[in-house]
Amino acid sequence: MMHRPTTTTAKPLLSQVLTWGLLSLMLCLLGCERAQTSSDQLIGTPIASSQQDQTVVAKPEVPATRPIRPFVIAEPTPPSNQFGELDLSTLESDLLAAGARQNAADGNYVDAVQLQYWSHAQSEESEGAYNLACYYSLAGNVEASFYWLLEAAEKEGVDAEWTNQDPDLALVRNDPRWNKVQRYLSQYGEYWKSSGLTEYSLILPSNYQPTEPIPILIGLHGMGGRAKNFVNTGYQQLSDEMQIAILGISGPIPLGPSSFVWAEDPQLDEARIRKALEKVSQKLKAAPGQLVLFGFSQGAMVAAEIAARHPDEFSGALIMSPGGNNDPATLSVSPQAKHTQQGYMVTCGAQELLGNIAITRFYAQDLERLGARVEAIEYPGMSEHRFPPDFVEKLPQWVDFILARNEQTP
Repeated sequence: MMHRPTTTTAKPLLSQVLTWGLLSLMLCLLGCERAQTSSDQLIGTPIASSQQDQTVVAKPEVPATRPIRPFVIAEPTPPSNQFGELDLSTLESDLLAAGARQNAADGNYVDAVQLQYWSHAQSEESEGAYNLACYYSLAGNVEASFYWLLEAAEKEGVDAEWTNQDPDLALVRNDPRWNKVQRYLSQYGEYWKSSGLTEYSLILPSNYQPTEPIPILIGLHGMGGRAKNFVNTGYQQLSDEMQIAILGISGPIPLGPSSFVWAEDPQLDEARIRKALEKVSQKLKAAPGQLVLFGFSQGAMVAAEIAARHPDEFSGALIMSPGGNNDPATLSVSPQAKHTQQGYMVTCGAQELLGNIAITRFYAQDLERLGARVEAIEYPGMSEHRFPPDFVEKLPQWVDFILARNEQTP
């Protein structure tokens, strides 16, 4: 829906579990199943902390010339904020988006439109326009779908190539205006790629002093994700308990202000990671050899490729449901003595897409070839492309395993 099938969208925040449970119950009573969500953003809610730093660190002036819309189209009439007894304008954006996804999955496209509209309206940065365009298309409203598709290109970024394949947009692709719209989406994509937008998100232990060496857990988002969603303040407790820094980094190619992708070129992606580490070097001191990469989907492939190539710098990686546009390339890496000191956790759902499963198994085997410690998990019954179901519980153990802080198998 939102991007290629190698990434997913937001999940309810941990601090909202009780609210989410109540909302889900009410939505069920109103004819909605509980949302089965998955995430490029797994945990987090705003927490007051002087050590938390979520900042766009490099935002050059965007090129002056923006593409011109292919035609004038009026903004659709907003759907009602009343959903049964609920006032949607008072609910959290993430919860509404989860409800919209589940309604769409159940074929309730009109309800999905209503929930997604108010999710977009409640979003701090007006995210979710592309999904709203998809739901309108599924609901049979071509005009509204076109409007929100253009909005998405201009304000959040759209993968123009994927719009030619996205099954949710099949109806609008049959409209005679589609070629003009698709050309506009491509032009806006090039506009954003030339913008130089980058982003990082940094979480530090609450009592941390910048002169102290500290391990760094480096988060690499999936295709179309962003740093501030992938690493957010929900990680503050983990940072405090484990005394580690957690750094989220955006991919080097911006699709828009809130959407980035990785180049899947080890040199370009490595350069992006090194630049982000340089940007935060005044805020922390990295402990030598204690950099841990963790990535999801496209970010997982990037994590595997870079960690394998630099065992002297990276302790290893957490590789979750890897997938992307290119094939794995670690076969070109020769074993080094430092590889034997690395640890890797490699995970995916046992019923995910065959490509994701194949890449997961490949990395597990090839990283063992290099001599690293490798643990691989395929979760029975898990078909969604998403974070591991026990991610929150297991993450501290997995980080300890990668850093060789304990001898136990996670």
